[in-house]
Amino acid sequence: MPRKTRSDKSAGKSGDKRKQASPPPNTAPTTIIEPGQRPEKIYPRVPVHPLLRLYAYAVDWFIVGIFIFIGPAVTGGLIFSGRDTAVQDIVLGFSFWVLPTGFWGQSPGKWVAGIIVIDRDGRVPGVAQAIPREMVGRVVSIAALFVGLAWMVKSENRQGWHDIIAGTYVVKKTDSTAPGPFKYLGRPELFKRRHRN
Repeated sequence: MPRKTRSDKSAGKSGDKRKQASPPPNTAPTTIIEPGQRPEKIYPRVPVHPLLRLYAYAVDWFIVGIFIFIGPAVTGGLIFSGRDTAVQDIVLGFSFWVLPTGFWGQSPGKWVAGIIVIDRDGRVPGVAQAIPREMVGRVVSIAALFVGLAWMVKSENRQGWHDIIAGTYVVKKTDSTAPGPFKYLGRPELFKRRHRN
């Protein structure tokens, strides 16, 4: 058998060192989100002043008022035109009040005011929790001559009846990100076309 030269031995040793020096495979545990868990941002439960909520409420109803007055003329009477359009009106109301609150914790008015709806854990409530808040609790609060909305003035956690019914709180939004479709507003640079070189 041919004997190994010093160069062969040194090459073998260097090869062994490279194998030993190679980093071990990544064995760090992977975070698995189980069904039902929500990894969204958690907001501190610090209630906001009722006047700030009133401001958000006014903005929302200003937008709704535009739809009510302009919608029938623009759509040819397909929305907000009496009993015949009740189904469409309910769908629009659901899309305006429930879905934004459930997905992002903010209606357009709350986004303008910089406040957000959270649950007891400090997370965005979700649609299942937004339905009793917006479709049941808010109707009850208004039907009781707005007593349910004014309740937040004396409530320790600044909760109206609709918040108490759904187990939600309204707090200041600590970050500056806008929810969903509103994130591009106020950022016209995103709409500019990029010039090719």
